[in-house]
Amino acid sequence: MNNDIIRLRIVTQNALIGKITKEVRGVYVRINENCISIYVVIDGDISNYWNEEIYEIGTDIISNFGEDYTIDENLVRIDYPKYLSFDNYICVYKRHEKYE
Repeated sequence: MNNDIIRLRIVTQNALIGKITKEVRGVYVRINENCISIYVVIDGDISNYWNEEIYEIGTDIISNFGEDYTIDENLVRIDYPKYLSFDNYICVYKRHEKYE
């Protein structure tokens, strides 16, 4: 695992401290060349809180990388019990859910 991926995991989890709400099912990140992508998966309607908070989290993350990096912040609604499939992404938070 390269240093950028390790740093991305740490800074993303740090940016999420105190921000996760009960409707968040998962948070996924990845680096593709110099673009960092973050996906916050929401169960139910996406609230005004998350419409604003996603950009603050993105700013916290990107401030730990050089100016040659960009960030792509995404809020996605995937209601439970639909399965979350984020291949090639790093899971930094996942809500405990029971699948039957």
